Amino acid sequence: MKIVADVPECIANQLDELTALCNRYPRKVPLGEVAKLLGIDRASLEAMVMAQRCPFGMGWLRETATNRTFFISTVKLYTWYTEFVIKAMREDPKLIQ
Repeated sequence: MKIVADVPECIANQLDELTALCNRYPRKVPLGEVAKLLGIDRASLEAMVMAQRCPFGMGWLRETATNRTFFISTVKLYTWYTEFVIKAMREDPKLIQ
C-alpha cells in the first residue's frame, strides 16, 4: 500500500519503523519496543496500560504474583497507530494505491 497524499518524511519514517516492528513481532509486541516507538519511557507506558488508557494494550497482576504482565497485540497497535490511513481510505480511496 502506498499513500499518495503528501506525508511528512518524519511521519513516513515512523510508519516504516512501525512496519518493521510488526514484521519482527507478528503476534505481540514487547512493551519496551512500543515505548521506544512512541518516544516515551517504559514506566509511563506501563502506567497507561494499567490505567486502561491504551486501546492497544492490556495489563494485569495475578493474585499471587508480584510482577505485572502486559500484552500488546500487533494488530491492535498497528490499526490504532495507522487509524488516519484507514479513515483516508474510506473517505477517498484514490489517496491509497
